[in-house]
Amino acid sequence: MMFDELNVFSRKIESSLVNPETMVSIKAGDLMKLNSEIERLRGALSEVVDQRLVKAKEIERLTRVEKELVNEIERLRAEQDRMQWVSVKEKLPNEYSRVLTWQSGRIYPASFATIDGHPYFESGIARIFPTHWMPLLPPPEDAE
Repeated sequence: MMFDELNVFSRKIESSLVNPETMVSIKAGDLMKLNSEIERLRGALSEVVDQRLVKAKEIERLTRVEKELVNEIERLRAEQDRMQWVSVKEKLPNEYSRVLTWQSGRIYPASFATIDGHPYFESGIARIFPTHWMPLLPPPEDAE
């Protein structure tokens, strides 16, 4: 049924309510058509509302996923920054820490300490003089 027909019906109803002297008779069939159209429109409106609710929930879910991804990217960037080679001229490791060192094109695990005010890197066998160092990765979470 067209909206024009609904407008005609609604005008008939309004005119009968506003001016009882000029009541327009509405056929029972017309009322049934009007009620049927009202129910159809209610159903269509309900579907639109349901679709918007589904879309709103999806937007909420995607927003949560986006926040999780942003947090993960920030965590990975921090991890990447932490895992950069550091020149021993710029910064030394924390006292008594284990690090990876770079010396003459080779990588050595080493312990670091300051002895008599001088930096000391020891590879387990001998003292080494690296140009760069980086912290070790943390152990696996499920390691014993």
